[in-house]
Amino acid sequence: MTRPPAAGSHRAGMTLVEVLAVCVIIGILASLALPALSRAIARGRLTQCTNNQYQVAFALLRYDEQFGSIPGWLNQSPNGANVACSWAVPLLPFLGRSDIYDLWPSLPNNPTIDSFVCPANRPAKAIAYPVLHYAANVGVSGTNANDGVFLNLFTGAASTLSLDAIAESDGTSTTLAFTEKAASDFQPHTWTFGYAPASVPAAATFGSGTTAPPVFGVFGSPLAPVINNATVRAFAPSSVHGGGVVVAFCDGHTAFLSDSLQPYEYAQLLTRKSRWQGSTNNTNSPAMQPWLLKSGAPYLLDEKALRP
Repeated sequence: MTRPPAAGSHRAGMTLVEVLAVCVIIGILASLALPALSRAIARGRLTQCTNNQYQVAFALLRYDEQFGSIPGWLNQSPNGANVACSWAVPLLPFLGRSDIYDLWPSLPNNPTIDSFVCPANRPAKAIAYPVLHYAANVGVSGTNANDGVFLNLFTGAASTLSLDAIAESDGTSTTLAFTEKAASDFQPHTWTFGYAPASVPAAATFGSGTTAPPVFGVFGSPLAPVINNATVRAFAPSSVHGGGVVVAFCDGHTAFLSDSLQPYEYAQLLTRKSRWQGSTNNTNSPAMQPWLLKSGAPYLLDEKALRP
């Protein structure tokens, strides 16, 4: 005969109602924690992307220190190869990849370089080539005004450009060197990009994928917004970071530019010279001129525009 439980004793286990209550509490806690976790992951990826551009910008400073000038957006290839290579190749030794540089362009394969990839937008498996999410400032496309930072050093530019020369003009701290071109629906560039001699253009060309070197600037009439505008991603900065893009300046510092940046502010960051005489900026090409005007009037950079 089974003895009835003693008075005051407790049975083991939980009732169904108690289990459901615990599950509800866990669900609530998870729903509160997941957004914070997602934000933390996004911040971590943004930090890594910023560090990548810092490394590239620091490589640019070291290159300038060694050679007294910076590379072009197009350059003679190393090792006597008769191919025009983009700005990324001359910087390889200063990014710890002399092994690639010493073999360029006769590589056994085209390796991916993590410093060139935004971790928030890892390339899809369908993209077989080595991705470059960062682009160099060329100013205006389709002109030979040299109103950006990186020149065409393959077709015989009249002179090279140094960071000292930029410092003596608008200043390296307010002149862009690199930015992202890494929107999720935009085909990224390849760092191995090169032109055969017969197809080398005289001026910078914009585009994506393997169709053009990784550069950015202005094209056509001013259009706002410039940053993260889906219609102008061929030449303008873009990213998958919410609200803006990571950039690096010619003095080596990095920043996050808001996608609310206006065309006249963006153009001021592109040009290394901005000297107004009346209503005309004689130091820039006619193609850059409309971008430098604010409501039709001369404008000089107000650095409040750079604050997040």
